[in-house]
Amino acid sequence: MAGAPKLNKNAEKWNLPEATKFIDSVYEYVQSHKDCCSLEEACCELGQYENLFIYLRNKYKDIDFKAVKKAKAILSQRMQKKALNNEFNPTMSIFLLKVNHGMQDKQVIEHEGKINILNLGEGKANETTT
Repeated sequence: MAGAPKLNKNAEKWNLPEATKFIDSVYEYVQSHKDCCSLEEACCELGQYENLFIYLRNKYKDIDFKAVKKAKAILSQRMQKKALNNEFNPTMSIFLLKVNHGMQDKQVIEHEGKINILNLGEGKANETTT
């Protein structure tokens, strides 16, 4: 027999009201615990795994994840401020900001249009366009 037993009721714990309550509790935890540094930590302190967000997002397509987005924004700002004030290790903070919050070291700049280059090497003005 593969998988969970047919009468397994464990997955039924997460109905839409319970899922919404959990998401809100993560946001409230992040707001009220100024030393919290990650969603993973908040979930762990609330007795759950961070992967629960993925499960809930897949199960309830219409669930509102604004609270999670707000919590991530708070955590990102907290990490940056504490790193700048040397409360957190700056190297580790940069790594975590890149991994968890999508920050990057480089910028890609695209240019549309013409660039005119004047070649004055032979005494004549030869204009080329690239």
